[in-house]
Amino acid sequence: MATYIGLVVGCSNLPPTYTVSGRVAFGDGAPVDSGTIEFRSVEHGLNARGKISPDGAYELTTFRPGDGAVAGEHQVIVVQHLVVETARPVQHGGTGHAHKPHRVVDRHYASYQDTPLACSVSSQADNVINLEVESPPKETP
Repeated sequence: MATYIGLVVGCSNLPPTYTVSGRVAFGDGAPVDSGTIEFRSVEHGLNARGKISPDGAYELTTFRPGDGAVAGEHQVIVVQHLVVETARPVQHGGTGHAHKPHRVVDRHYASYQDTPLACSVSSQADNVINLEVESPPKETP
């Protein structure tokens, strides 16, 4: 006779989360205007993610939209996809509407092994966590 053990995961078994929001910007204050940000809990190994808005703002989600991240120390990565650095504005279909070129975040911020970004999420305070990143170094001819 086979015995089956079922695992039921309820909300009470999940660690509590605390709202986390903030802004991602370059050292000169210009916002990172695209990409995602991810916090990884050192203690729980849980990830909280958020989309970076054009003004650099983000809000984290772990289990439910906007619920934040678990308390404790976190490693942080910033990931940009399909961002092309260009030296001049892009024109759209002859409308004369130009966009600023995207600034690119250095790739080492996209790897948990290389990122210098870390922070602490508190269960006792508002968690407004602003982060500063750098562009890739300029290549020398």
